[in-house]
Amino acid sequence: MEISVQHPARRLGAGSAFQSDVAALVGDIRAQLLSGGIANIAGFPLSKEQYFQLAALFGRPMRKHTAEDGGGTDEYIGVVRYEPPAEGDKQPPTKGASALPFHTARAYVRVRPSHFFMLMVNGGAPGPAGCRGESQLVRWDNLLQEFRQLHPEHAEADIKLLSTFPVSYKPDYVKEEASVDPLISSSPSGEITVRYWEYAFAKLAGSTDIQQRKGGPQFLDALSRFDSVLTAPFCRYETVLTAGQLVVIDNRRIAHGRRGFSPIVSDASGRPTPNPREMWTMHVEERPHVENVA
Repeated sequence: MEISVQHPARRLGAGSAFQSDVAALVGDIRAQLLSGGIANIAGFPLSKEQYFQLAALFGRPMRKHTAEDGGGTDEYIGVVRYEPPAEGDKQPPTKGASALPFHTARAYVRVRPSHFFMLMVNGGAPGPAGCRGESQLVRWDNLLQEFRQLHPEHAEADIKLLSTFPVSYKPDYVKEEASVDPLISSSPSGEITVRYWEYAFAKLAGSTDIQQRKGGPQFLDALSRFDSVLTAPFCRYETVLTAGQLVVIDNRRIAHGRRGFSPIVSDASGRPTPNPREMWTMHVEERPHVENVA
């Protein structure tokens, strides 16, 4: 598997082969995460039990927003797969086929995962480039560097404002306590982290509370410029994940997204059927948990 990138100087490589030696596998993943914030493993077994056990070695698995007691590993493993919406129902992003803009996992809430796991179970039906559900990744440090290059006259003031202006938002289905942190923060070691959700600018721009707060209009101007760079970053990585491919990302350093794909395809007999593309996801909170600081 080869991961292409828009900028020729940035490339992830082909990834490592799965190792049945758990200690060696964990060591390989940690080394890749330390190096670039992204670990890429090929040939991982399509077993929820093995998947859960591996993720648990990196911290505390976090239950899904919709988890029900007694569900075993299904309380923690999200299934991203297209399902035709019932009439009148609002389709969640995990069940849709449209593109998902760059975001960080559980950006809405106070306790956010340190790591996000993605295991491709079925790569889905083939399609033209750009319409195959390609997974997309971008490093925040690269994005902020690009932001400074594209908006040199505003970048430093904008980053300072995005680092000091607290905001809160969460969808109705999220039960956890909402975060009131700024969008950009830093760890005690000085590493820049970002929390960002899908269509964040559009949702915050419509907030009367933000518009009326001191510094609110300036914050929205800064967020508009930041979002314009994130919407089409020059430094993104993009790939079609294949069955058994496991990608682990540092949720504090990396944003992820997805291109759209055809929701309905033809089966072997030519009959229309939902696209079989399926991914399992997990959120893990690192222990000990270190809070971001502005």
